Amino acid sequence: MTVSECSREQEVVAAVVGGRWPLGCPDALRDHVRGCAVCQEVVNVATAFEADHDTGWAGAHVPSAAHVWWRTQIRARQEAARAVSRPLNIVQWFAVAAAIGLAIALVQVGVSAGVWSVSNLTTSIAAWPRNAVAAIVSLALASREATVVFGTVVACLLLMPIAVYFALSDKETDAKNP
Repeated sequence: MTVSECSREQEVVAAVVGGRWPLGCPDALRDHVRGCAVCQEVVNVATAFEADHDTGWAGAHVPSAAHVWWRTQIRARQEAARAVSRPLNIVQWFAVAAAIGLAIALVQVGVSAGVWSVSNLTTSIAAWPRNAVAAIVSLALASREATVVFGTVVACLLLMPIAVYFALSDKETDAKNP
């Protein structure tokens, strides 16, 4: 295998890449390429690469700077919303778990105090709409533990709207934007 090189090979590549081939280059270079097999091959390969490069750029759709900026702003807002909602989601799951635990504790206290039995429970469910408050108060007064649980539930129900108000108030943003 013989490796052949030409001293004008770089000049031919520069002419093809620069868009000067064949009309914009000197006549001497065109005459040299007609007589040199290496330079003919260089012209064929470089022309193919340039055609492929031009085809790739013709099919590419480059969005405007305003569109890119707009998409970036939307993405930043979405990421900020996700970051802000993450702690709230955790608190909501803890609240659901606490509510389930409280319901289980109330049922257990009611059953152990004898307030709820199978016959009592069936009667209470049938008369629930008119005896709901009476059933809750009788459960709360059944034992000391039930009174503590009942007091905790009432305190949570009274304090929850206040906590939601402070959590959702915009006092910080009002202070930043006078």
